[in-house]
Amino acid sequence: MPLRVAEDKGDYAGAESVFRRALAIGEKAQGPNHPATALSLNNLAELLAAKGDCAGAELLFRRALAIREKVLGQTIQTLLPA
Repeated sequence: MPLRVAEDKGDYAGAESVFRRALAIGEKAQGPNHPATALSLNNLAELLAAKGDCAGAELLFRRALAIREKVLGQTIQTLLPA
């Protein structure tokens, strides 16, 4: 949702700040390898991609994927959305 609000308002910097804060809080509360952390990483990566920061987005997407593979396993069923 924050990405859509940012797109509508053109406030990518504000949205990025919120996503980074959410990621930091989640990592502290749940740890760096929790599925919720992977979701926060994915959300931030989508925002960076929308801003045109493909290199930054790719790093975060890869980190999120690594967490999911570690926690859920590497089967295709666990990595694809339902």
